[in-house]
Amino acid sequence: SLEMAADTSDLRDAVKERPDPAPEIVVAPPEVELGWVVIGQAAEATVVIFNMGALDLQVTSVSLSPDAHEDLSLEESTDAVFALATGGKHEVTIRWAPQSLAGMGSDPIGALLVQSDDPDEALVEIPIHGGIAAPSIKLTPATELDFGNVAQEWEIPRTLIIENLGHAPLTIHSLEIVENSALGEFAITVDEDFPPSDGS
Repeated sequence: SLEMAADTSDLRDAVKERPDPAPEIVVAPPEVELGWVVIGQAAEATVVIFNMGALDLQVTSVSLSPDAHEDLSLEESTDAVFALATGGKHEVTIRWAPQSLAGMGSDPIGALLVQSDDPDEALVEIPIHGGIAAPSIKLTPATELDFGNVAQEWEIPRTLIIENLGHAPLTIHSLEIVENSALGEFAITVDEDFPPSDGS
């Protein structure tokens, strides 16, 4: 009948539009956040590779980008080759143990690169973010304290503000006046609300 012919035609169109069975890679999370890490310590994060497709997924390479921070590493061989069945998953651990501030200044600090035979996403790139938890001193004023013209035997105070804008404690080892006047007219008065620590 005409009605059956129409239904058969619709079915053929649906079959034509349905994609061929294929592997489908999904990597989670889409970005890695390692947070602030103290020099000499380490942070780790796990990335999971899934196969959400209808055929086995062949992963041919898991590696870090060429511009990755020198202290980033993977807890497995970068040339690992493995297969994931439909619904399968594989975990990759990223480790960052910064040894110095060298090489910092870029964000992200690298990327995880996953290559596979997924027909739509042969290469998946996962940005990796992180920062080194180091102190960062700020002085206000930044360069000099201007006392202006001061009458003899008058005392004029000026305040130097020391701030830590970093992500780790700042230790002030000494605070002194160099090249004082011959009469020793300059002196430091410590803020009573912020006394020196023991041993300073």
